[in-house]
Amino acid sequence: MEQIESIYIDCGDEVVESLSFKEYSSAVKKGLSSKTRSYSVHETESELALIDIYVSSEGALAVKLIVRFNNDFTCNVCVHRKKIPRSHSLWECAPEVFHTSKDALDFLEKLDKFSVCCGNSEAGFQQLVPVGSGLTNNFSNDIVAYRKGNFGAQYQSTIISSACEMLTLRKEKCLKCKDYCYALTKRIKRLEDRKATPRRFSHSTLTFKHSNMTRDELCSKLKEQKIKLLTCQI
Repeated sequence: MEQIESIYIDCGDEVVESLSFKEYSSAVKKGLSSKTRSYSVHETESELALIDIYVSSEGALAVKLIVRFNNDFTCNVCVHRKKIPRSHSLWECAPEVFHTSKDALDFLEKLDKFSVCCGNSEAGFQQLVPVGSGLTNNFSNDIVAYRKGNFGAQYQSTIISSACEMLTLRKEKCLKCKDYCYALTKRIKRLEDRKATPRRFSHSTLTFKHSNMTRDELCSKLKEQKIKLLTCQI
């Protein structure tokens, strides 16, 4: 995109003097109020960054989201270090170029209606996979969800869908993570049923994905493989 150094303010038939990015940033900062999130402001010659943070009960700080107004008068939003794509409903009716401070403030007011998706942070789900690891479905090796650690939110870790919307108008969970919650519930139920009625099979003759095996089955497999290796060495 061609670099824009200033924005002209159109007042009907009259065009008044251009607004530099510095003046534009000042107008946006001046317009921030209690109607929008409580932002920390970081300003440079190239961008105006508005930072929303988590504050823990111990007073620790962590970045929740960042809104960046760039010196070409475009904007981008990142949540938990992940950029929100233009396909997200947040950007509906939002301009490609934020020509006036009112455009920017209207956008911030719209953003204030969204919440950060908390994913599936229920304690019972966290045993399924370590932090940083993904979950696959039964039909492919594609990662359909993953467990991420604490970004300073109220949960210690959470499992989110790979298609998580990050920002949602719903309470807590976006639709993608809510849908995947049902899959997690079914997975927990299968594991509980498996523990109640252990499968009887030989690991040396059948192949099962480790993600579909319980801890006891994994230990049994390792023990069986160890015995087989020792037998081969005799």
